Amino acid sequence: MCIRDRYQRRVREKERAIWQLQEENLKNQAELATAQETIKKYEAKIKAQDDQVEMYKTQAETLVNLKDRLEREKVHLEEEIEEVREELEDCLLYTSDAADDL
Repeated sequence: MCIRDRYQRRVREKERAIWQLQEENLKNQAELATAQETIKKYEAKIKAQDDQVEMYKTQAETLVNLKDRLEREKVHLEEEIEEVREELEDCLLYTSDAADDL
């Protein structure tokens, strides 16, 4: 085998190796693109879940505030009921006294 034949064989081997590396590179790029798309999908899902968590937190805060307000209103209404009850008792006593006077 002459030097020229060996050289051409080496060139073909190198070209084949380059072709294989290019094929592998293309395959890796495709896998990378797929992985990036998957990451984007998961990031979108995570964002949606974070938004949902924030919504639930806001709803929970609103419910706590409403509960506090209802509790304050309940106390206020109980006080008003007690005042009305006392007024009714006074009226009944006054009416009873007035009836006794007749």
